[in-house]
This record gives sequence, structure tokens and C-alpha cells, in this order.
Amino acid sequence: TTLYRPQVSSALVPRPRLLDRLARHRQRPLILVSAPAGYGKTALVSQWAEQLDGPVAWFVQGQRLSGQEGAAVAGLWSQELEDALAVRPRLGER
Repeated sequence: TTLYRPQVSSALVPRPRLLDRLARHRQRPLILVSAPAGYGKTALVSQWAEQLDGPVAWFVQGQRLSGQEGAAVAGLWSQELEDALAVRPRLGER
């Protein structure tokens, strides 16, 4: 589990289309970025977060968690999402 945003490398490949897509949804209370390993999620979101002028919460769930620890984290996020949907039923809709 990672709680701190990694520094942006100067060697990053620019991804203006994806950065623009994130920027268009900035006012949403939660943005979830999901893709298979190696697709550049961390680099993209870190680059985007560096451009923002407000606070950013950073949480990366790695594959390292398993057993009771993994179940506890999955349960926590399930409850958080359930609570968020109770307050904002349309959360996550396009």
C-alpha cells in the first residue's frame, strides 16, 4: 500500500489526452483510475496531481496484501464506496 505520491520523472512520455480527460472530471469527489499493471496509471495520476493547486489524497492498493490484511482493506473500501453512494447515488456515472 502506498500513501505518498511519487515524484514525476522528467523522462515521462507526455499524455495530454489523458491528462485533459482527468482535468475535465476534476470537480468530482472521487476519480478512480484502473488498468492492468504496467499501463502507466501511477505516472499519469502523479503527473496530473502535480498540476493541481489543491490537496490530493493518494492511495495505491498493491497486490502485496492478501489474507486477512487484504480482506480488511477491501472491506474498508467497500464500506467507503457504499457510504459515498448513499450520499451521492449517481457517483461515478458518466
